[in-house]
Amino acid sequence: MTQRWIESQGDAFCEVYGTVLQKARTADRVFGDLYRMLALEVQCGETEVAVAG
Repeated sequence: MTQRWIESQGDAFCEVYGTVLQKARTADRVFGDLYRMLALEVQCGETEVAVAG
């Protein structure tokens, strides 16, 4: 299941992760906020990432 998720959702996750890193850098956020920012971006962002394959 993990391999299938990586194959089908890896690109979307990388896009979301990159967006969050850019927002964290420009918003002067601390690293501890990164996981929360990832969750919020997946919920509210334009890119969809499925939790399970």
